Amino acid sequence: MFSTLIAGFALYSHLLLAPLASASARNGTPFGLQYVFSANLTLGSVSDPIPIYGGVTITETITNGTVFGPVINATIQGGAAFAEVYQNQTIQVPTIDAYGSTSDGLSFAIHETGIGSQAAQMTRITIDVGETKYSRLTNGFILAAINRVSETEVSVEAYLVFNTE
Repeated sequence: MFSTLIAGFALYSHLLLAPLASASARNGTPFGLQYVFSANLTLGSVSDPIPIYGGVTITETITNGTVFGPVINATIQGGAAFAEVYQNQTIQVPTIDAYGSTSDGLSFAIHETGIGSQAAQMTRITIDVGETKYSRLTNGFILAAINRVSETEVSVEAYLVFNTE
């Protein structure tokens, strides 16, 4: 289900990211875009659908992963993805939580939430590290393009959208 939530977003992410990247180069644009990390995640079990008002919730475990890039390098130790699926699977509300430790030994937590469909999703990712070395990760929001590599592996490309003014 994790892949269903985000595969569409990954398919159309170039449509979202390209205008932001080119817009930041123009004078007077208040937003910039910076590549911050890539990640590879290993996925585990998927729950049976849990009935909720107007739809179902599906959960999928994140068993481990690695984060690597110019802003942060880390190991993901675990987590879970929760997808609320509504209106005959036309509206999805994903929530993804993961945790681990940075390459310099600091604990971190990742939280992602948003809304979308199977074709595209807009999500906001926050990373809590609590160290000034990683403060630029909190100076905007992180937008990610996520691709399903296999039944048990997901790759992520993450970009920080930030104020330039």
